[in-house]
Amino acid sequence: MQRLVRIVATLAGSLAMTIALAAQDPAAAPPAQGRGQQPPPKNLKVLPKAWTGQQVRALMQTFAESLGVQCTHCHAVDPTAPPPAEGRPPALDYSLDEKKEKEVARQMIQLTMTLNGEGLKGVGDAAVPEKVSCFTCHNGQKTPAMKPANGWGRGNFSLLPAGPALPQRGGGRGGA
Repeated sequence: MQRLVRIVATLAGSLAMTIALAAQDPAAAPPAQGRGQQPPPKNLKVLPKAWTGQQVRALMQTFAESLGVQCTHCHAVDPTAPPPAEGRPPALDYSLDEKKEKEVARQMIQLTMTLNGEGLKGVGDAAVPEKVSCFTCHNGQKTPAMKPANGWGRGNFSLLPAGPALPQRGGGRGGA
């Protein structure tokens, strides 16, 4: 099972690096779909605009797996589509920006690209350029764990300037 988790994390990380590289060099991305095939994706704001629908769908599938969600988590129902057949989900309009989750996803994609591109440069194995992916934090959960299941054990965790909150000591004496 742990091997499978590592494989999925590696694949998701590889896709994150592909996004970062294509965003830096749009010419490196494959050309848009030709005549007779699906139209290119619309309303791409973070992903490279030259990406094909197939590339975007492959990446979206890794997001769904990394967060344990379905497409409807970020994408809105197409208001112009006919009602779905019984037992079928409604058609989605992937270009709509109606759900806040979609904007959060865009911010998380940018964060991942920044971390892998600059923030973690020189950290870890140089042969593995993608250091983090969605799975790194989410581990198949919609909301990442913010602390260990049994708590931190020795106080809280915080990188804010004030630092972690410390427990109050009893004794009633004046302090330092």
